[in-house]
Amino acid sequence: MICIVFGNFVIIAFQRFEVARGRVVSYWGACVGASELL
Repeated sequence: MICIVFGNFVIIAFQRFEVARGRVVSYWGACVGASELL
């Protein structure tokens, strides 16, 4: 039982981390692109 709950928690946390990482990467890419244009 504990393993199932912990497994679901890890999956949810990993999915949220992937979304947050995607936002950080896109934001960083935008900053780099803007600095290249200047």
